[in-house]
Amino acid sequence: MNIYSTGYPRSGTTSLKAALKILGFSKGEIHVGDHMVIPYARFKTADEKHPDGKFIYTKRKNGETWLNSVRARTKVIGGNEGIMRNRERMYGSRSVVPELYLPRYYRREVDVMSYFIEKYGDGWKDKLLVICFEDNDSDYNWEALSSFLGVDIPAVDITFPHLNKSK
Repeated sequence: MNIYSTGYPRSGTTSLKAALKILGFSKGEIHVGDHMVIPYARFKTADEKHPDGKFIYTKRKNGETWLNSVRARTKVIGGNEGIMRNRERMYGSRSVVPELYLPRYYRREVDVMSYFIEKYGDGWKDKLLVICFEDNDSDYNWEALSSFLGVDIPAVDITFPHLNKSK
């Protein structure tokens, strides 16, 4: 099974990748990364190419929470050229500019949700999991992810990963 992240960086993508590995998915099945967000046209292509694929849209409580996380991460990464180039491509600026970043963050959710709802109708929840890890506890996150992917929940003593926390 191919698993694709459709959320923006700083929305839980690194935690998602770690959780998928704990659930036993291999590197080749996981298409997640802080710097790899599948653009709209590409996740449509991935869906068509891999009809058994599953898509996970990670999001934050709200746009301001996400933007604050992006700002905090900017202080940590400094001027990393690769990340800055990706930011310019995704948001229209290397610098964190709320007027550019926030509309694209909100637009992303609309694009992802509308694609799957329009294509799959009432069955969209079988293809797309929308989750905000910070709104839920570890047990809920494991249950939602495991149920969506059709795998067993890991042992009770394994806390859901929360990586790259904003300071």
